[in-house]
Amino acid sequence: MSWRNIPVDQNNLEKSYTEKYGLNSRYQKEQKGVYADPKIYEDLKTAVSWLTLNPHMTVLDIGVNNGYELELFQNSSQEKWPENIKILGFDIIGEVLQKAKERFDGKENYIFIKGNVVDFKGTNIANNSEIEILDQSVDVVIALTSLQSTSIVTDFEVFINKLIGKLKKSAQILVGTPNFHLDTDDNIVYGLVDANVQGIAPQIALNFSKKLIKILEENGFKHKQTGEIIIFDYFSREN
Repeated sequence: MSWRNIPVDQNNLEKSYTEKYGLNSRYQKEQKGVYADPKIYEDLKTAVSWLTLNPHMTVLDIGVNNGYELELFQNSSQEKWPENIKILGFDIIGEVLQKAKERFDGKENYIFIKGNVVDFKGTNIANNSEIEILDQSVDVVIALTSLQSTSIVTDFEVFINKLIGKLKKSAQILVGTPNFHLDTDDNIVYGLVDANVQGIAPQIALNFSKKLIKILEENGFKHKQTGEIIIFDYFSREN
């Protein structure tokens, strides 16, 4: 069974997400292969180039997993990320957060938080202290292929409006929405598989993106977009 088809038990999210996205999951094997695709990587570089990152900013990474995508973001950036930027990496899976912590070993300003991001609080895995994301405390949000998770989409508009409340007046958001599936030979193919119609449905990701754009533009954000296989939406709002 593809990891995309593994059902999610709302009463045991960590177990379900560990099966889908944990260290022994197929997702871990597919992750690097996706960004090795030249077109996807070029789209990623374009999206990352839109970010403006300054010292002492706070970046919230939703669904940081093992930190691979975050590291890829940094490596594909035209400018080196500030050393004293604060990274808050959220995930519900403990084992992947440990891997992320190892990936960024020695960076005390990279804090990996175990918890459900819809609660905007969790546990710092480095010292087991409780952390809550306060209102108007975040400069940048990164969400690569994570806003479509079951725990978020159930009350998507409620979550996005709460997320907006966590942002400073001047803020940026970068979202990656996957619009592809893998064929039997593990080739990347445009469009999501819709189990309801037993076919390929490219409009699912596009509709998701349009819904996000509408909410954020209504809250004063400007928008840029690139990519088709992964749709990268960048939003910025000035004070």
